[in-house]
Amino acid sequence: MSLKCAIDLGIPEIIQNHGKPMTITELVSVLPLLNPTKACDIHRLMRIVIHSGFFARQKLDNDAQEVLGTWFRNDDSTPFVTTYGKTAYDYCGHDPSGAFEGLGSLVDVGGGTGTVAKAIADAFPHLNCTVLDLPHVVHGLQGEGGKVMIVDIVVMDAEKVNEENSKTFETQLFMDMTMNMMALLTGRERREEEWAKLFFAAGFSDYKIIPILV
Repeated sequence: MSLKCAIDLGIPEIIQNHGKPMTITELVSVLPLLNPTKACDIHRLMRIVIHSGFFARQKLDNDAQEVLGTWFRNDDSTPFVTTYGKTAYDYCGHDPSGAFEGLGSLVDVGGGTGTVAKAIADAFPHLNCTVLDLPHVVHGLQGEGGKVMIVDIVVMDAEKVNEENSKTFETQLFMDMTMNMMALLTGRERREEEWAKLFFAAGFSDYKIIPILV
């Protein structure tokens, strides 16, 4: 899918005609069919085709396949919208009960004062619901202190990838491209420095990353 997208955008021909390695900025500036709002995502596309061996990374001195290519040229927020005409949330909204099948607990991250979590708990009494939000949001509510725990991917730096962890890195890139980031929602998988920026911007003074899978 990613290679087909790169071909649809004319990336191989552009790099070939350039006659030498290009930076992402240079590549974006000459892509004729690229929607400007999607320019910041080209590095994610190139990251995965490089890891797959279709392109080479060089350090400088100074259908679903068709949908992703189409998405780069239109105004839709995600390829999911391009395919189904609505967001993943709206698509699943006609039968929300199915989202809770097989679950015994639920954590609403950014759940404010718990209004939504309470409504879910009332509708599905078997669920143990927990709400996590920033300190100023929950100030004055019952309970003090605590910490935020996030179970998510930390994308490895390409320079640290070796034969032992290559498959893990590949999985991270596919998650970013095709699962719950570019393909379904508008978020992204983050490297450690991007997570750190997010934490500090939210007002946290420190963080600790504990690898679960390597």
